[in-house]
Amino acid sequence: MAVVSVISIRIKYLAFIVFILLLSIFTSKYSESGNYTNSQHGDPTSGVTRSSIDSRYSGFSRGNCAHCHEPHASIGGSEPEPNTGVAAGPDKVLLFSEEEDVCLSCHNGVIVPRDMRTVVNKTYRHPITDYSGRHTLSKNEYGQNGAPFRGTNRHAECVDCHEPHYIGKPGTAYHSYNTTSPANNNLVSNLLKGVWGVEPTTEGTWLSPPTTFTELTTPGVGASKEYQICFKCHSYYALQDSDGITSIIGPSGQYITDQSMEFSKNLKSVHPVRVPLNNQTGSYAPKALTASQLRSPWNSAPGSQTMWCSDCHNSDASSPVGPHGSNYKFMLNGTRKYWPASSRGVLFSLNNVRNNENNWSTELFCVNCHILYDGNWKNNAHSNHDSRTYTPDGGSGSHPYYCITCHSVIPHGSPRSRLIVYRTDPQPYVYVNGTVIYAMLYGFKKASPTSYQGTNCYTPSSQCYRHNTNAGGYD
Repeated sequence: MAVVSVISIRIKYLAFIVFILLLSIFTSKYSESGNYTNSQHGDPTSGVTRSSIDSRYSGFSRGNCAHCHEPHASIGGSEPEPNTGVAAGPDKVLLFSEEEDVCLSCHNGVIVPRDMRTVVNKTYRHPITDYSGRHTLSKNEYGQNGAPFRGTNRHAECVDCHEPHYIGKPGTAYHSYNTTSPANNNLVSNLLKGVWGVEPTTEGTWLSPPTTFTELTTPGVGASKEYQICFKCHSYYALQDSDGITSIIGPSGQYITDQSMEFSKNLKSVHPVRVPLNNQTGSYAPKALTASQLRSPWNSAPGSQTMWCSDCHNSDASSPVGPHGSNYKFMLNGTRKYWPASSRGVLFSLNNVRNNENNWSTELFCVNCHILYDGNWKNNAHSNHDSRTYTPDGGSGSHPYYCITCHSVIPHGSPRSRLIVYRTDPQPYVYVNGTVIYAMLYGFKKASPTSYQGTNCYTPSSQCYRHNTNAGGYD
């Protein structure tokens, strides 16, 4: 019996050695040469180690594959077969645990300072810990036209946004404004290297999103731009919704919408997530705001720059960075984190800005990048309405001109210039409280910031007598 036990042990360890050899062959075939050892996890000095979790792994050097992958019975000799339960043992790629538990075993603020476990359980988050068994394998999920990301399969796992074999080393920059080539501000960072994504093959129009996508799956390359990773879930590729407005209510209480539609190059206004505003084919001059209307660094080369999705959506913690989770709605980024209402629940208005009320200077999200008022308005359309009032459609009483009276609740993109919303637009782009619709305009025509006239806007309402003349030519 003793001989049989020794033979059994030797077979187990031989199997483990064979596994490591096969894994090495696999990674050399499907990865860039030397990629893993150049990554954060594979770094021989500061890479991944499971020895502080399980002392039996102290014999493996930092960055060794065995710290994440193991054939069953490799060390303990009693691990169950793969995929027999969330906490039961190795999974399909011989990870030592299921799904996000592998990552969170280290990224818990103790073993690794970046406390991901706390962040992904905040109020507004990507649902890393909410589902089990929906994720297959990130590289097995392409080639299926987005099916693994929709319906009952809808999920978000760490490896949907991070490629652990390519992720950048510690100390590498997350993201900073590219002053040399501002059009490249939307390129992936070291933390997103190698992750696959999708790019629309055609451009959508408003309420008609693009329906075909190219999967960017070249090993070691993947997506080149951050939004291509986001589009795997936040577009028709996954959503399959014909008008771009789903019935799925997100953590922030809004219907989830199609962002490939909202950032289409065919729209008249967008935040420049995909291309610089000067390349926004659906827009017309003046396409960009002026430098005097923007804060640093966005006042450098306006119209020639792009941006990240995570410039606006991010964690509320200084570390770990990225749109993992936040206690602020929409995971809004920056020192000011409220939109369209303040922490008091009061809608931001021009009157607030003019009279320094409603915490606008410390809470209004848009002010992180946009200079609205510095003692003087940067736009005469704003200055002409900062003391006026109106009655929302279906409502009563006089109200100040709220930001959402004229601008879209979802400021990704609009079929009108300057992110203008029309009274006839659907929710969630138009702000509605019960039966009261707050949007006012039926027509808008862009001008330079200080040359707006009464006929640049149109509404048939008698209360807006300055704008009740339909001059035509509206967006």
